[in-house]
Amino acid sequence: MRIALLLLGALTVSTQQPAMSQAPASFNGIVQARILPQTAALLRQLLKDKRKLSIDGTPVFNGSDKFLPGKIAIALAEYLVSIPKNDPRLPQLLKDFGEVARLTVDDANDSWGAYYYVLALDKLRDAGFVDRAVDRLTYAKLRVRLDWRMFVDPATYELIDHPNNYYVVALGIARLRHHMGWEDETGGNAIYGKIAEHYRKYSAFGFADETDGEGRPARR
Repeated sequence: MRIALLLLGALTVSTQQPAMSQAPASFNGIVQARILPQTAALLRQLLKDKRKLSIDGTPVFNGSDKFLPGKIAIALAEYLVSIPKNDPRLPQLLKDFGEVARLTVDDANDSWGAYYYVLALDKLRDAGFVDRAVDRLTYAKLRVRLDWRMFVDPATYELIDHPNNYYVVALGIARLRHHMGWEDETGGNAIYGKIAEHYRKYSAFGFADETDGEGRPARR
């Protein structure tokens, strides 16, 4: 549910929230009572408006968010895996996910976006939904595009124009690709080795240095 909370700011149907007249609910209560229903409403609106979708007057597909397809995918996957498998709405909801996937599959979706998206697919796989939610062509495209190699050199395992904290993003993608059966553990193990080596050399002051010893704390 942490991912769903993370996405509330980026993918919410409205910034207007009801007044809290009682004591604050638990995080899980907020997710169940507010975030998941908002996600369902977002899905309905996205299917209706497609690339014309706006939230609070701001066009969603304006090209400013290079992680957007992944954010959409993980928000919808969190919602889908919360639906009981005997719920009569589920078959149509899985088809709806597939329609959204086809809508966004060719959009820019860098680093964190790729991580969010492959995490979404892994959640759907674990629930037994992925084959019903994503058609074969879209799945094949995603398998190629959701890859740590977009910002890590596969020959040297050096980052390509990214600060060192992005090794952790690459590691997450590599391990999820392994979960999905898309690759073996070679890439993930090599990336982990790079992370460990960097921490040993440059992170002796209580934080992960995103540079090679310049003393800059890692940030996303």
